[in-house]
Amino acid sequence: MAKNNKLNSTSQKELFSSKNRKAQVDAAQPISDFVCPQENDIYLNDTPIVSYLKNSGLGWLISFSKFIFSLDLSEFKKNYKIRGRRPIHPAITLSLILYGIIRGEFSLRGLEQLSKRDIGAMYLCRGLQPDHSTIGDFLSRHRHILNKDFLSQNIEKIVTKASIDTSLSAIDGSVFEASASRFNLLMKEAVEAKAKELSEKAKKEPDNEKLQKKAVKYSEAVGTVNKRAKDACLPPGEAKKLKVNLNEPEAALQKLKNGAGYRSGYKMIISATRGRFITGVEVHPTNEASAVETLLEQHENGCGKAPDTALLDAGFFTGGVLKVAMEREQNVLIPEGKADMGKYESKKVEKEFDKHNFKYDEELDIYKCPEGKELHPAGRGSSRGMKYMRYRCKECADCKYFGRCTKSVAGRVVNRFEGDELKEAMREVMKQKKAREVYKRRKEIVEPVFSVFRGVFGFSRFKRNGLEKVFMEAVLLTVAYNLKLAFETSGVGKYAFQLIATDDFLIIFALAVKYKPQNFKIT
Repeated sequence: MAKNNKLNSTSQKELFSSKNRKAQVDAAQPISDFVCPQENDIYLNDTPIVSYLKNSGLGWLISFSKFIFSLDLSEFKKNYKIRGRRPIHPAITLSLILYGIIRGEFSLRGLEQLSKRDIGAMYLCRGLQPDHSTIGDFLSRHRHILNKDFLSQNIEKIVTKASIDTSLSAIDGSVFEASASRFNLLMKEAVEAKAKELSEKAKKEPDNEKLQKKAVKYSEAVGTVNKRAKDACLPPGEAKKLKVNLNEPEAALQKLKNGAGYRSGYKMIISATRGRFITGVEVHPTNEASAVETLLEQHENGCGKAPDTALLDAGFFTGGVLKVAMEREQNVLIPEGKADMGKYESKKVEKEFDKHNFKYDEELDIYKCPEGKELHPAGRGSSRGMKYMRYRCKECADCKYFGRCTKSVAGRVVNRFEGDELKEAMREVMKQKKAREVYKRRKEIVEPVFSVFRGVFGFSRFKRNGLEKVFMEAVLLTVAYNLKLAFETSGVGKYAFQLIATDDFLIIFALAVKYKPQNFKIT
């Protein structure tokens, strides 16, 4: 029998009635009706998909899905309006994206295929098959929501349900390549010259849309690289050597850890607990130390309180990080590295004559070298935006170590920067046996997380441009990692964390900062 294709006979005049105009006004209101099939309505032949997953060792996906649906997604729902077809429930699309990351699939078309071919993705999508444009629209529409607050909500729910020990935290960073070709790198001077040239041309041809966009692109690149130089307090000579990628100006040229040389990239910095559960993530073009305060805040927001002790490697041994720890009354353990103010000391200076072997006497305001000779104040200066007092020794020419400690006939110079008293206090803390024993745990806590990112998830490069979208990727990667750690076990709905009893270790760093670090002891 032929299908009835008769058109609706509704009078066209009704389309313009006041009733329909009211409906158009309401279309701007948030929608509450989403496409969301019931999981019990999905079958594989005659077998309910839920039963199939339980019998196939994939029961963790059921708990995974329930967890996503239990999140507060009200902000996501507000972004949809009553217009056109009903949208897919945000929990479904979010589940597919996070599951795709766990499976090492990051592309939009790859996620689309996953929903059609992978049994786990089929279940999480409730039989729906969102295409790549739908998934891309979801990420673009909600990029402002997939932020620190969303991460904190996930951390809080998992910490509460799994009773995770968050008393000890380790912080570390790693470089990931940006979504930009290395062949688009230009020197700062070249970008500035080209930007000036295009700006003049754009003024003469205001109707040339292509030229206007190109001029704006170069102008933004100049602004970004100038800001980077200013934030790093680079002198003009070093600032001139900066390179910028026109397609990803916010990324900085830096050495990758996979042996691929130098590429435009970002530093992803994370904090993790003893169970390798991530409690915070931040992305910065170059400076991982600047993320410490943000990570401590994320830990506190998600876990309900700050960690008792935070472990950081030598790259974080800066006056700025220690000042943050003092202001937050946060116990930290940070060993001293080889670098001072981001620059390594001259190779001509032997280790026994490193700056940290020169002892400062606060009462006399002098330094004493390893040979007991005195260095007195000899002027002030500044480097990279930080002020310092210069101390010089006038007895070096007759010293038996002249040539090893310094070759300057004017004498050895030591600069005392703001915050050096905090570094001296931390050196005394790290001399304590118990502090060193606890610090040994840092490597086994946080570094394997990056190995999972690269080795298990296959994540070595960001797929989106711009710091905001890159941070969104980092948040999704972190949430996916935590959910995998929480739910992917042999049991159904059980958490995978191996809970460790809280250590009674606690360092009151403030005790060591009272300018008398030699009297500080851990009991």
